[in-house]
Amino acid sequence: MPYRIAHPDIELENSISEIWDQRVQKNASMFNGKKFRYGGHTLCKRDGSQQDFHVCLHLGLTDYRTFVGTNLNPLWEKFLVPSEDDLIQCQHTSCPLGNGAILETSDKKIVVLQRSYNVGGISWTRCFPRRPSRA
Repeated sequence: MPYRIAHPDIELENSISEIWDQRVQKNASMFNGKKFRYGGHTLCKRDGSQQDFHVCLHLGLTDYRTFVGTNLNPLWEKFLVPSEDDLIQCQHTSCPLGNGAILETSDKKIVVLQRSYNVGGISWTRCFPRRPSRA
C-alpha cells in the first residue's frame, strides 16, 4: 500500500489542513515538500539465485504537510487502524521514509547535527545528516 488512504472521518481528515495551517502561522519558514512514503517491502531473489537476496522497498509519495497533519497531529492515534499488520495500521498516516545516515570521519569522529528551532517537529534535538543541503 504505497499510497495513503484518506480517513473516513471527514473531520479528522480535515484536521490535517488545520494542523498544517496552525504550524505555518507559528513558523512562516515552514514549507511543504515531497517525501517518500513507505508502503512495505519484499525479499527478492537476485537474478534467479537461490541464496542471494535483496530487499525491494515499495514506495509511494507523501508530503511534509500530510506528515505534520497525521503523524504529528495531537490526535495521531485516531489515524491508526487496529491491526497487527503495520501497513494496514498506518494506512491513514503519512508513513514518510526516513533517510538519515551515520557519518564517521577519517579521525574516527561521528558527525551529529543539531536541528533548528525552526522546524515542524522535534526541534533543537541532535540528528544525523540526511541530505547534502543539511551536512
